[in-house]
Amino acid sequence: GATTGNVVATVGGVASNGMSFTVTSSAPSITSVSPSSGPVGSSVTITGTNFGATQGPSTVTFNGTAGTVTSWSAASIVVPVPSGATTGNVVATVGGVASNGVSFTVTSPQGAVVYWNNVDQVIDGFGGANVFAPALTSAQATFFFGTGSGDLGYTLLRSGVPDDGSCSTVSTACAVQVGDAQLAIANGARVWSAPWSAPASMKSNGSVDNGGSLLAGSYGPYATYLANYVKSLSSLYSINLYALSVQNEPNVSESYDSMTWTAAQLDTFIGTNLGPTFTTSGLTGTLIMMPESSGYNLLATYANTTMADSGAAAYVGINAWHDYDGASSVTNPYASQNKRYWETEVSAGPGYGPSLMGGAWDPSMADALLWAAIIDNRMAVANANSWNFWWLIDLVTTDNGGLIGGPGLDAVSKRAYVLAQYSLFVRPGMYRIDATHVPQTGVTVSAYKNVSTGAFAIVATNQKSSSVSQSFTFNGTVASSVTPWITSASLNIAQQTVVTVTSGSFTYTLPADSVTTFIGGTVSLSPTSLAFGSVPQGTTSSGRSTTLTNSSVSTITLTGASISGPNASDFSETTTCGSTLETSNLCTFTVTFSPTATLGTNETATLNIPYTGASGSPQQVSLSGTSGCSTGICL
Repeated sequence: GATTGNVVATVGGVASNGMSFTVTSSAPSITSVSPSSGPVGSSVTITGTNFGATQGPSTVTFNGTAGTVTSWSAASIVVPVPSGATTGNVVATVGGVASNGVSFTVTSPQGAVVYWNNVDQVIDGFGGANVFAPALTSAQATFFFGTGSGDLGYTLLRSGVPDDGSCSTVSTACAVQVGDAQLAIANGARVWSAPWSAPASMKSNGSVDNGGSLLAGSYGPYATYLANYVKSLSSLYSINLYALSVQNEPNVSESYDSMTWTAAQLDTFIGTNLGPTFTTSGLTGTLIMMPESSGYNLLATYANTTMADSGAAAYVGINAWHDYDGASSVTNPYASQNKRYWETEVSAGPGYGPSLMGGAWDPSMADALLWAAIIDNRMAVANANSWNFWWLIDLVTTDNGGLIGGPGLDAVSKRAYVLAQYSLFVRPGMYRIDATHVPQTGVTVSAYKNVSTGAFAIVATNQKSSSVSQSFTFNGTVASSVTPWITSASLNIAQQTVVTVTSGSFTYTLPADSVTTFIGGTVSLSPTSLAFGSVPQGTTSSGRSTTLTNSSVSTITLTGASISGPNASDFSETTTCGSTLETSNLCTFTVTFSPTATLGTNETATLNIPYTGASGSPQQVSLSGTSGCSTGICL
């Protein structure tokens, strides 16, 4: 209970003189530093006692170099490793009193190398299903498939084949979910379909429900039935189906629409019936998909017979599986046959699917990181061409079956945005390229490029609960800058400040529990100057044009062109550009010159074209012209 003041000795009742003494607070003490090593920029948690409730003038140093504290309490301090720090003791100084020192090793950032010329699988896209569900509204379709600000940019919609017998002929009744398909296509997506059952009259149990198998005498008619479905969409509505699955989960008998197949039955149907029917009907542009087993563990069981039969395998375009078993290791057993390899459905509910909450509705970032790890593995390790969730919008309020769901079936989950970290920037037709997959513990990296334009995307997931510094180096190409987009607990596919690439490398601090996509490529104008020569006063020149080309991996949003400079009012522009410009597209700006300045004046201005969504904004064009004689004769 002593306080600052005089120290006095009293002997035999007689007090001595007083000498001043200052009572200080208890010295701070560090009990642990976690982690005990890391690169500059990585987050460090210091645990101990007597730090004080607030930081005030107190400091933390790494071998003498002060850090910028992000969190301070009496027993815990969080501080990133400061630039310039070297290996040595971490010390907390409180009220001028230094703590004990605890050793910390400053490591070099573990680099991720992107190997530009090592090209892997082509990407077909990412998406989800709208089956047994209400039709999508225009706003919902734009959110899922659009590429504008806040949209998710999915590129695949899965729909269902009717099993009510309506496809016995080509008809409007057979062409179901037309509105969904048209909206998806209008937003740049592709559509594929799967049947859950053949019509009841073609099945062994006489019902579309409870499994049952296709009757031997119905193989030919059912192949025609499926062909009529594809024809109905294409001939009546100009909807060209990208792929048709033979069967959703042929291994499962459910109380709802379902049908079971053996491996031998699939082989016979594809090789003898469906494949030849598609060929004679001119439907080879629609890929035949199989087997869509409920888990990867059953893929080979249901596909091996068909894929070993060269006649039947020739008709197969996609080998597909569902991810409900959450297999830790997935490889493509048919890679040598050059078929597409798709993961086509997964979600979670009570008793099934990957989940942190027993399948209950979970929109959290923790749940999203679980899915991020799965998507990363399927793309970067298993070499999948496509990854798809189950429902876009859940039909059940309590499970984790949709990308949107929850009590009101209107909450957007974080996993929806994590999937968009791929779909918005890794567009169909791009290729995965090699990259250091696990450059440091808790961080995974995959990379993709457009082989025609040079646009690229690097997806980095940080599963750690602290931020980490990560370096990236390009091998085989040169980039000037990258633009990070981040999804985290507080951000949803949020664009960040452009990062400069120096000597082929850049370093970035990946936020805790996040997915970051770095995009690169160019937005360019050609030409960058327009010269009008001499134009008579009182007249307007013919238009001269410049072309804006978007070779980046993302849609850019044009925010309004303007003309500035000394003679801006004498130049005017028109454009074919809308409010957005999608990747691999171009548009033009046309400028005219109407001189008003004194005869013989050289007039100049600048056309400014700002945008968001990619680096390099604004693009600019220099404008020049001379005020000439109105009559053509100068006196």
